Amino acid sequence: MMFVTLHATVRAGDSQADEAGGWVQEVAEELAMELGAVDPFEVGARAGKRPWGYVEVGQALFEVFEEILDPYVEDVRKLKALGYRDAATEACKGILLGLYSTDQEGIVDWLEWSPDLCSEATSTPLLALAGNVRHPGRLGRALPQSMVAFCRERLPEWPWLLD
Repeated sequence: MMFVTLHATVRAGDSQADEAGGWVQEVAEELAMELGAVDPFEVGARAGKRPWGYVEVGQALFEVFEEILDPYVEDVRKLKALGYRDAATEACKGILLGLYSTDQEGIVDWLEWSPDLCSEATSTPLLALAGNVRHPGRLGRALPQSMVAFCRERLPEWPWLLD
């Protein structure tokens, strides 16, 4: 998956800006493709009456969404833990761009069930990159400057992201 590709590229010493931009786009496209491939029937099958209670469609969608997003966020954590902060930053940018394009393009029908799901999920990869941030208002200060600039430039409809 993404971690293996990024790790191999970083180990090979290929950390030029154009390669990093390629990672961002590749991760964004892969995530957007996975989110777009969510089967509404799978979500519907997870919703409804269960032995322990009732599962709302929004909750079922959130579970599917988390299952897709978690491996990407885990890759950010792994890269950061291995000391590849630049690669972790680029992977995080790709996740955010994938969430943003999925949200803004409006081509994913299931987002009608939970329209804020993509924007609300942005804190997960950002916190994985930033580490321990005790006050949400300090998130922007805990991130690399390249991430802050990326968010301001490439995610204009989410200005609150770093507040």
